[in-house]
Amino acid sequence: MLTIDLAAGLLLYTFVEYAHHRWGGHTTWLRSLRRSHGAHHRDPQEGGVRFTTKLVERAPLVAKLMLLFGAAFALVLPLAHAGVVLAGLLGGYLYSEWFHHRMHHVWPRTAVGRFLWRHHYIHHFVDGHVNYGFTSPLWDIVLFTWRREPSVAVPAHRVPDPDRSVVGIEVRARRARA
Repeated sequence: MLTIDLAAGLLLYTFVEYAHHRWGGHTTWLRSLRRSHGAHHRDPQEGGVRFTTKLVERAPLVAKLMLLFGAAFALVLPLAHAGVVLAGLLGGYLYSEWFHHRMHHVWPRTAVGRFLWRHHYIHHFVDGHVNYGFTSPLWDIVLFTWRREPSVAVPAHRVPDPDRSVVGIEVRARRARA
């Protein structure tokens, strides 16, 4: 049963990721989050900020949200189960942050990584109103925001190493400024 609780927490996180990105990062009702996310769209590599720095900066907010979710779970589930669901949610968050950071700093090595890279880069470089999930396209498919493209053109200065190639990612030369 605890395995199911852990899986439920991970599945719940995929929806939290989608909702946070779609309605938090791309709508007007959370101005500070929208501003922060807009900065990420302008500079997906975020000036080279380290992964650990991101985690430390976001820790107070994540702690508050985990307390809120934990309290809600404890109201409807036995405490041991609530704790495991919360652990799945936190594990999903940590994986998501790590994976998203790698998407913008390291070329993918697996077929799944390449698929998710292209899925996310469609959001960044083709249409910011689709493909909100970056660890999974599940909620994009369910909520009709999934867009598939055979190829995505990405500016050379927005990929980790423009000399490498990935099927479906076309690296374009940087435009000269006038």
